[in-house]
Amino acid sequence: MKKIFSLLALCALAQASHAQTPIKAGTLQLGGAVNYTTSSEEITVKTGSISNTTKYTTNSLTLNPYLGLFVANNLALGVNFSYTAANSYSNVGTTTTTTPTTRLRVGPFVQYYKMVTDQFGLVGTLAGGYENDFQPGIGAQGTNITTDGAYVGLTPSIVFFPIPKLSFGASIGSLAYTHLTVKPDKAADGYGDTISSFGAGFGLSQLLFSGTFYFGR
Repeated sequence: MKKIFSLLALCALAQASHAQTPIKAGTLQLGGAVNYTTSSEEITVKTGSISNTTKYTTNSLTLNPYLGLFVANNLALGVNFSYTAANSYSNVGTTTTTTPTTRLRVGPFVQYYKMVTDQFGLVGTLAGGYENDFQPGIGAQGTNITTDGAYVGLTPSIVFFPIPKLSFGASIGSLAYTHLTVKPDKAADGYGDTISSFGAGFGLSQLLFSGTFYFGR
């Protein structure tokens, strides 16, 4: 019986050792992530016998290409680029108002893979850099609003390798900090409202799907 248990233990150790094959230093990764969300809300305001209902709808698309190099086993350094285009619509009766917004982020990242098996793992990504948001004014007299500054975010995700050189991943949010300055183009000289925020944003609206190819693996 002891021999059987010893054999099983050796098999388990061998499997665990095989299951945690690292992504070796020198491997180059090239990938991208995408997110699309849509949301809607209706708000009804009643004044006496008159009710007015406003419907708000927001559609958002995010594209996030990135490039990284593994400087040690399972540890990568790289740079990523993120672009988000969103449109918000408000409908009151037959009148529709559209408010577009764009967001650009670019900066370095550090990423660590914890492989559970040869095909499945957990990934932590710490990224930061420059952020620029832009919202054009509505109508001929509208005010364009530019917001720029710095961001830092820690994102956990899962990753699956159908083959060693290709992975698919998913994440549902991050722990993030931003420090941004709001600059309306028609504000008085020197005006700048600074906004700092820190918090966790997780949920299906934050869902990102990614695909990555590994050169040299």
